[in-house]
Amino acid sequence: DEMYDAKETARPSHRTLARSVDRLGPAGLEERARLRDAYLDWLTQYEATGATFESAETELKAQPGGLQLFGRLDRIDRLPGGAPMLIDYKTERVDRSKARVAAGNEDTQLPFYALLSGADAPRAAYLNLAEREAPSLHELPKLLTLAEQLLAGMQTDMARIAAGQPLP
Repeated sequence: DEMYDAKETARPSHRTLARSVDRLGPAGLEERARLRDAYLDWLTQYEATGATFESAETELKAQPGGLQLFGRLDRIDRLPGGAPMLIDYKTERVDRSKARVAAGNEDTQLPFYALLSGADAPRAAYLNLAEREAPSLHELPKLLTLAEQLLAGMQTDMARIAAGQPLP
């Protein structure tokens, strides 16, 4: 199996991709090879911007605002200028990934990752790896504002729980 061999020898970011590709289910080997090649083409262009791979499947803990947060990020890159780019792989249709970004504070995954990172000015995006579409990165605008709103909401919820109040 060509994908299995690639997983064993690839750098960590490629192994994370391979695990995401494995989630495609019954997709044939040709489709997996096509997706792998499309991803590698995307990666070449992305890295040409100066972005560098930092880590994959990274477990983080943070305590913003007195809350204990835990999570695992698919990928963390370093952008030119030093900002971290927090990436979550998605194997869904590209329109769904775009809808996640458009949802603002309705989708909390990337703002949660921003809180976990502890970085002053992180950036975050979904990397869409749909079966029949070219890989595409969908960055969440207003990440820090959304992360602040998420933290405030979690703090309010925890205060209500501590006071014995029901949640809405």
